[in-house]
Amino acid sequence: MNSMTGYGKGFAEADGRKITVEMKSVNSKNLDLNVRSPKALYFAEDAVRKTVKSFFIHGRIDVFITYENTSDDASGVMVNDALASEYVRIAEYLASEYNLVNDFSVSALMKSPDVIASVETEDDEDALEALVVAATKEAAKGMEEKRGREGLGLYNDFKVKLQNLRDYLAEVRNRAPSVMENYREKLVSRVTRYFEGVDEDAENRLISEISSYADKVCIDEEMQRLGAHIDNFEYNMEQPGAIGSQLNYYTQEMNREANTMGSKANDLGITNLVIAMKSEIEKLREQVQNIE
Repeated sequence: MNSMTGYGKGFAEADGRKITVEMKSVNSKNLDLNVRSPKALYFAEDAVRKTVKSFFIHGRIDVFITYENTSDDASGVMVNDALASEYVRIAEYLASEYNLVNDFSVSALMKSPDVIASVETEDDEDALEALVVAATKEAAKGMEEKRGREGLGLYNDFKVKLQNLRDYLAEVRNRAPSVMENYREKLVSRVTRYFEGVDEDAENRLISEISSYADKVCIDEEMQRLGAHIDNFEYNMEQPGAIGSQLNYYTQEMNREANTMGSKANDLGITNLVIAMKSEIEKLREQVQNIE
């Protein structure tokens, strides 16, 4: 069971070229992938996306890539000979035409616009992409491990909350029969006193209808279904892969049964237990949103 929150960092270096990849993730129903890289690495972004998708199914994942090139051939300079010759020719023309000293120096020529320009050497894209992918895999493995550790923490916390729910449900089960019987007896007693002297057959029919009504407030089925949802939640916790949607479904079903129990049970003790159960279920629901 993995969390969708995590962070990872990876490095790869060869021949003076260093790639650093950082990635972080937060919860999202789908895989929402955002890659940011320098212009020199735009060509490798598809490979980065493919690599990340091989590790993760859900989550909003931001990937940040930096590139350092400290190799000897990282950059060079280029002289625009045609433009330099033109500057020299113009300097000679002006000196001759206006009877001036030609003091146009090499230093001045080098400072003339566009005579000298720096150029970046082209990288081997295949080799560079291999470095990017290697760094991405390292970062993804680190984030996967982090998400797994957080998932283990949530797993242990879920175990505690599920046991709390079982304990509350056991108390409800112990209390429900006596509450049900007391409710039926009080209802029959009150109605019988109210209809004293009526025809015996009519009284029996009335008592039967009252008992039928009392059965409608029985919560046996809700207790059984809630117990089953708790067991199914725990079973899915043990399964590999993406299980967040299944766990979320069972929290919704647990909450539904708890609400029905609370509305049907005419007893303060059961109502308080239902409130405690709903509090645990809500905590589960919130935490499940971060499970992949």
